[in-house]
Amino acid sequence: MYLILLVAGLLLSVGTGDELPAAAAAAVEGDGVQVQLIGADGITQVAAAQALGLSGRGVHLCIIDGPIDIRHPTFGFCRSPGQPGPPACRVYTAYNADTQGEDVEPPLPLGTWDMHGTHTAGIAAGSFPFKLKDKDGQPLPHQRGVACGALLGAFSFGRMGKTAECMAMAAQRSCNIVSMSFGLPAIAAGNHPQKDGRAQLAVLWEADIITVAAASNDGSSSGGSSLFTTGASPGSLPGVLSVAAVESTAQPGSLLQLDREINTKAGLRNILEAFLRVDTPATTYNPLTDALNLPQQLVLLRLRAPEDICSPLEAITKGPNLRGKVFVLEISQECINTLYEEFGAGAALWETYKALKPKLTLFALPSDAAAFECAARLTHKGMPMLWLRADDGAALADALAADPEKVLKLVGLPGATASQMPADLAGQPMDYSSMGPTLDFAVKPDLAAPGTLYSSAPDHTYAPLTGTSMACPYVSGVVALWRQAMTKAGITEPPGGWVAAAAAALKNTAKPLPFPNTSSSSSLMYPPAKIGAGLVQAHAAVTTPVSINPPELPLRTDLRSQTLQLNLTNTGSVAVSYTVGHQPAVGISLTRAWLMKAYNPTLPTAVVSPVGAVVTVPAKGSIGFEVTISAPPALRQLDDVIFSGFVTFTPINSINSSSSSSSRRGAAAVPLSVPYQSASRDYSRIGSNSSLALFARPLPALDPVASTLLQNRPLMYVCDAANYDSCDFKPGVAVVVKGYSIRVAATFVRPVAQVRLQLYDARNNTHLGTQDFGACRAAAPNEITSLSNCDRFAQLDPLWFGEYNRPDGSRVDFIEAGLYKLKALIYAPLAVAEAAAGRRAQRRPYVVTVANLLRIAEEE
Repeated sequence: MYLILLVAGLLLSVGTGDELPAAAAAAVEGDGVQVQLIGADGITQVAAAQALGLSGRGVHLCIIDGPIDIRHPTFGFCRSPGQPGPPACRVYTAYNADTQGEDVEPPLPLGTWDMHGTHTAGIAAGSFPFKLKDKDGQPLPHQRGVACGALLGAFSFGRMGKTAECMAMAAQRSCNIVSMSFGLPAIAAGNHPQKDGRAQLAVLWEADIITVAAASNDGSSSGGSSLFTTGASPGSLPGVLSVAAVESTAQPGSLLQLDREINTKAGLRNILEAFLRVDTPATTYNPLTDALNLPQQLVLLRLRAPEDICSPLEAITKGPNLRGKVFVLEISQECINTLYEEFGAGAALWETYKALKPKLTLFALPSDAAAFECAARLTHKGMPMLWLRADDGAALADALAADPEKVLKLVGLPGATASQMPADLAGQPMDYSSMGPTLDFAVKPDLAAPGTLYSSAPDHTYAPLTGTSMACPYVSGVVALWRQAMTKAGITEPPGGWVAAAAAALKNTAKPLPFPNTSSSSSLMYPPAKIGAGLVQAHAAVTTPVSINPPELPLRTDLRSQTLQLNLTNTGSVAVSYTVGHQPAVGISLTRAWLMKAYNPTLPTAVVSPVGAVVTVPAKGSIGFEVTISAPPALRQLDDVIFSGFVTFTPINSINSSSSSSSRRGAAAVPLSVPYQSASRDYSRIGSNSSLALFARPLPALDPVASTLLQNRPLMYVCDAANYDSCDFKPGVAVVVKGYSIRVAATFVRPVAQVRLQLYDARNNTHLGTQDFGACRAAAPNEITSLSNCDRFAQLDPLWFGEYNRPDGSRVDFIEAGLYKLKALIYAPLAVAEAAAGRRAQRRPYVVTVANLLRIAEEE
């Protein structure tokens, strides 16, 4: 306890932490470490909020994650456990669940386990004492963590994942904000809030600690169409801010200097640009210039697929010895996937290439998007790599190929640059970022933030990582800026508490993101199921005087039209007027989602009224405003659509926003919005004409291959053991050997609250018993799901061997040899809006008879 109080006392006397004291800086001068760009790149207003003098100073921002290297320069060179840190140290408390002490686990060998916690902590609260400089020696902008002056709490949940223990300690140690970039198995199991997850988080809620969580990375890699996949995150629970990921608009890049100019699209140049820069002595991503012994001759290698099969590496540059060179590796579009293969051709390619012992590889790919994706994914090959911008890579490859005998040299890495992201990626939601809604049809995720960021790594290094794990601490840092702004405004306890106030401030001011619609003339947004309320806007959150509650509108799915009241509160000294508007989101089709094409811009959208109305919120006052949201008949006729959008409030009168006043809370009127979400049919019922679709159905015009798969298989069936892995349907009788697992297949396009499987003796139709599978998630795109992946089994072992409960309550652990008939009793979840209105869950299940019989054989 003495250590905690002493360090905290020292920390409170430190400024923003943006620069280290001279003595601390001198201690590491010349060690070769250069800091990275954090990603506050203009799309989130973080730099603008920091320019107001906000750094999170005085806010206790706690990270619950893997080990966090608190000795990293970005946290102020905190000393070994048990010793007070120097004045620069900003870690006010630390806890290691493995040792149940205040020590911090010593750094492990560089790897994902050790890097993750240090990386997320740096995004949220790194102070970044070193500056990455351009070729003229000038520092690049935005080189700081989001809340670079916050006091950091480092909580390691250890090898056993003791998250509950860390949450309890965080509540005891005065955390204001807790950032959690991990999943909870108890929640992930059934893809819905579990009692265990709620119990863990209750200690934080009771202490009014603002909790932020990653939305998880279970979205599809092809269009982000895996719905209902936020359940693996604590953020799926109410009261937790769940964060989705978007691409940044810029990332740090490397500049490369050649010994002569070459023809590029930008003219004759000898300075080229590559994505993703990390300069540290220990990095495996990009070596220091000194380690290369420049200048070095460039050698061109090609990987192409002249006959749809990637040929072996072809050396274009002539020379007697290709080992130990700086290679330019030109790769055709057809061969890019080979780079990702862990086995077969991909593994052989990497083994061949590693044998060349490259000093550095400059990848030349056909597009910027391909270059960036490779840069983000191939960080584990243990070789120094740079990924050239597509135009520069093509120009360099052409120059080398034009005259293979003429030497072209790399003479320097003169500095860094802010590389602009490819236009089709910048600011767009990441495909892998999980989508909502939740099991009870609540709006999740809550917000979106940049998810590809450089940050601190163990042993004074830096590294790039990608995921909602990175977006989560970014938002946590924004919350710290907001909380500091509230404190500076004299607010010690906001009405409704800190958790509710933070949610309203960040969600109200978030920016809906336009959907790149090419098939419709209307302007559509990405749906809340993908981005929540939108992209976090830090400056707007810390300056707006007006808040709207509730901050989102989960609508009833059993009504065609609903009128709801929004309450607008103005804490400022000037009345603010807004024009009400509507930004509909692109529609989501459940069946199309199973076919990897969830978004359908041609679907009808809801009607919102009164659009164009003016609402004035009095100074230091509140006003209620009713909004009506209706589903037109064309939308209600569809049985598988999630429709959504945003009710917008655009300020009419601009409050004084001069530089002298814009730093004050309440000094700026900013656009506000409230997301809404509903379905074209009743989500809380299954099996009636008015209910939302449950099973996927063929759409041959959209995907003939997958549609054929569906046409040849019934709604539910037992997978035949002869083709177990592919879960083939065998009409009549499926045979499974006794003691082997049994797979009952289905193609649910939405989750269900419970599935109970009844077993009957097929010879006399005697009811033998029932197995409860619990809640079941929606099937992944283009996949047949198995009931053994449902809640009851996912928590333990995702295999069902035929165990069941007899009607008298006794348990049968293994099904005996025989012939069985199966019936599935399926129960609908209750949507949160219907529950709030007092509606009860569906009592009578929807009954589906499994299409084939199950024969349990004694032996193969």
